[in-house]
Amino acid sequence: MVFVNWPQWHPQWAIVLVTSTLVTLFLPKLLALFELIVFDRKRLQGFGSVPRLLQGFLLENLFSILLAPIRMLAHSAYVVQAIFNVTVRWAGQNRSSEIAWLQALMRHAPGMILAVLWSGIALSLNANFFYWTIPISLSLLLAAPITVWLSRFSLGDRWRAQGIWCTPPERALADQVLIDFANIPDAQLKPEKAPDWLSWTLLNPIEARIAAALATNRQGAAKRASTALGDLLLAQGIQAVPKRQAARVLDDAEAILRLHQHAWMAPPDDPWGRQVDQLTRAICSK
Repeated sequence: MVFVNWPQWHPQWAIVLVTSTLVTLFLPKLLALFELIVFDRKRLQGFGSVPRLLQGFLLENLFSILLAPIRMLAHSAYVVQAIFNVTVRWAGQNRSSEIAWLQALMRHAPGMILAVLWSGIALSLNANFFYWTIPISLSLLLAAPITVWLSRFSLGDRWRAQGIWCTPPERALADQVLIDFANIPDAQLKPEKAPDWLSWTLLNPIEARIAAALATNRQGAAKRASTALGDLLLAQGIQAVPKRQAARVLDDAEAILRLHQHAWMAPPDDPWGRQVDQLTRAICSK
């Protein structure tokens, strides 16, 4: 008869696992950083100075570590819901408002409770096991404060003013309109009665430029579909198309810039011209 000896602890296996995980996660980032600093000094100027780039690199990795357990739990919940045939909604991210404390606490309460239970069980089993799981349990315990803190507009404005996480499209301001918009904080620029998020993205020069930089240059059938959608939006306005369908225009960089240019050159009786007129009046009246 074979008697299994549990638990078994093989530190060399754990070291190999951690090392391979760190290499997989961080080596591509380090190589990209090295290539940018050493071999592509021209493109480096679009990210600001080397210290700012390194500061953004370290902050990004820190927040990735903090958010990884939170995302892990959320994705696991989606998988379980899909297995049990529960309707799963993967809505777009909320980029237009800050997260309230009550909302964050209610959303992350299950994960925080799970972290407390997990930490207690780990500590009762083995102190070393408890220390090993601290990065996961600590992130889940602090999920609500992290969510609230990272949703603050003031934090993003401060980092942007310091030149952290700025990208070449944001820095390559080619005309005075973009320069004027860039010098106005977004919270101050966006009026209370501003259009919906999609219209705001297409009308705001900075937002439109960033969206175009993040989009792709489509080809083939996808390009024809995005062109047809852009033509429809140009002719009838964004309100005449269902929002989910209209949002697909953000996948095409050329369509974004075409709509933005048309909106600001459209006459007052055009659907886009009316939106621009309402937006500029709202901004000037603040």
